[in-house]
Amino acid sequence: MDLSYSEPTPGTITILLYSFTQGIIESGSGTIVEILLNNLDETSTSFDISFSDVVVSDVQGNTVEINFFEGTYFILDPSIIIQPPLISDIEDVSMAEDDSLRIPLIASDLNVADSLSFSAVSDSDEVDLQIINNDTLLISPEENWFGTTTITAIVTDGLFNDSTSFIVTVIAVNDAPVANAATATTNEDMNYSGTLSASDVDGDTLTYSILTNPSNGTVSITSSLPSTSVSGFTYAGSYGNSIYFISNNSMSGAVALETCATLGGHLATISSAEENTYLTSLISVGTWIGLNDLAVEGTFVWVTGEPVVYTNWDSGEPNNNGAFGNEDYVELLTNGTWNDHQYVTIPALLEFDNGFTYSPTANY
Repeated sequence: MDLSYSEPTPGTITILLYSFTQGIIESGSGTIVEILLNNLDETSTSFDISFSDVVVSDVQGNTVEINFFEGTYFILDPSIIIQPPLISDIEDVSMAEDDSLRIPLIASDLNVADSLSFSAVSDSDEVDLQIINNDTLLISPEENWFGTTTITAIVTDGLFNDSTSFIVTVIAVNDAPVANAATATTNEDMNYSGTLSASDVDGDTLTYSILTNPSNGTVSITSSLPSTSVSGFTYAGSYGNSIYFISNNSMSGAVALETCATLGGHLATISSAEENTYLTSLISVGTWIGLNDLAVEGTFVWVTGEPVVYTNWDSGEPNNNGAFGNEDYVELLTNGTWNDHQYVTIPALLEFDNGFTYSPTANY
């Protein structure tokens, strides 16, 4: 409860009660209480209080007790007004993602001698607030953050304060994707195939194209990511820059190899234990992957031509133990190990990735 005093008429002191403890009267609305004092006239500059408390009630019947200490009280200059400052309302606003916004802060105070200061709080940790020159609120959301936040601006004169709240809507924008640079080494006159890597904070599907070719060869895009719908296959998941589909029907290794190529992808390749673990989690039976030794018996290569940097053969494999010929194709077993196989029909694991092929000029 806050009190202020004004110069009285003879025999009274006027008390401006700013707020009840019960919260019925809002801060700054005020209610006037006049208390009769003895031996007080127009020339008095001070007065004595010989009682300890006064009870005041509002129209709703709420009461508050005003406690006084016995002693001498001095009468204030009537030009001095003790009243909370008032902050101007701020309308709801919108702003773009990755932008900042400045809001002017305006407040008034009948006591011109008061020094006002501003502060602000947000209900979102992702939004940074700064007070600039004690008259401007700078709103700076974190990079790539969008959504809504409620901000409360506060003004204080050191004794009393006032506040206003408003909503800021941060509108999402389409951020540019970020391409990842890479280097590779290949032998003279030998093509090199690799994958294209990029990220997009908005999660958009990315497509790749060649802007300029190198002076010592050509680069071509070898595949691109389709939608999550491929005829005859069911979407299984994604890992790194690739997405995977499992065939709805079983097929031979030869048919699996041809079918995946016809669809613009390839039988899945595996280059790390982590990738192998992920792909194993996608299958429920043995499934064809893109390793084979069709060209040279016993020399297994990936269908994409990428180097074989990781293998996980089952015990005793590869053993080329084909009853009707060589076991030229490889299946991924449900325990994560690999087995060379031939004349069986099992599902195919189809992979689409963002790949490229570099073809150097002759003798380069």
